[in-house]
Amino acid sequence: MTYIIQVIDMTDTNDSATIAEYLANGMSANERCSNFVDWFCSDKSLQLRAKGLDAKLKAIIASPRFNIDPTTWECFYKNCCPMVGNLYDYINVSPVNGDGEFYVITPKSGHVSENGLGDVWSSERGVIFTGTWKEIKQWLKG
Repeated sequence: MTYIIQVIDMTDTNDSATIAEYLANGMSANERCSNFVDWFCSDKSLQLRAKGLDAKLKAIIASPRFNIDPTTWECFYKNCCPMVGNLYDYINVSPVNGDGEFYVITPKSGHVSENGLGDVWSSERGVIFTGTWKEIKQWLKG
């Protein structure tokens, strides 16, 4: 069995742009990787995946459930490949300075055991909501 390991220079993937800067740039924090810091899908599919996550990011930062200031918070996307299941993406939002609670929002998990449900995870509280993306969007509205 042959393993291929791709080493990625993470210093140029996001450049720690705030969410406000990312949105102001037409959501192109980094042309090469479309705001992804890690991925298992083809490079060509990153832009399409990011487009869908960008729309979800807007719902997340508008949510009254979080105290996210787009001028002091950053975001990145990660594409995941579970051992049993399908590729899926998640959104990480966190304060630029690294202090305080951060969130990982998975619109739809690829893990077979999750049955296609997504979740909202907090660094301080663990999983705080589980459901379909439609249910997560409704929950985000408060």
